[in-house]
Amino acid sequence: MARADGKGNLVFALIGPKWYEILPRTLERLGFQIPVTCYEIKVPLEGVDKEKYENERNWRKLRRIAAGNKRKKSILSHLLAAFWTKKVIIVSYYRNLAEEAGNEHQIPVIAKAVVCQYLQQLLDDFNQGKITRLIGTSAIEKLPVENCEIMIALSYQQGSKREEYLRLGKIIKNNRRVNRGFLYSLVSAKSIEEEDYSKRRRWLINYGYRYRILSVEELLEGDITDEAD
Repeated sequence: MARADGKGNLVFALIGPKWYEILPRTLERLGFQIPVTCYEIKVPLEGVDKEKYENERNWRKLRRIAAGNKRKKSILSHLLAAFWTKKVIIVSYYRNLAEEAGNEHQIPVIAKAVVCQYLQQLLDDFNQGKITRLIGTSAIEKLPVENCEIMIALSYQQGSKREEYLRLGKIIKNNRRVNRGFLYSLVSAKSIEEEDYSKRRRWLINYGYRYRILSVEELLEGDITDEAD
């Protein structure tokens, strides 16, 4: 069981031992879930962000500085422009970053898991293809989002493999209209965020997923966005 504290196996004391296990890649070959390509984009800290990071010692503040890396904004804009015909969900562990991205790109933000009339309408519109962009905090993990083609992750809950599983699950789940999914994770290079994300990546690799690690230059100069066509 996926728990960051390593206590997931305690569930077997309640329900008994595992009888059968099937890996995600096997489910893909059998046609029960779509293949997902994972990209980790190394985004350098620059200017004021880099200076603040180098002079900070508190690990919580270091994570917030790395998460708020302003260079990520230009990369997000590049990906949204490249995938303008696709259904995209942007996710952020930090609510303020989600709201900033929503305001900049005029995309509705889901920050609560309580289903009200407005939220239900947003979900219905996205699932039916009437809108093609959503931004969510961790609240989106609990909501029935369907047919997501591209997920772009801006920030993370440290090395939580559970969060990585749930994000990936929003792409592979209920994709009746989608043949392939893509996860783009924007990670501040040479930072505590990079260290955290290596743990998340390692857990998914153990289940057969492969991560392609790219620099910003490789992303901007390459043709990897064509793979989503």
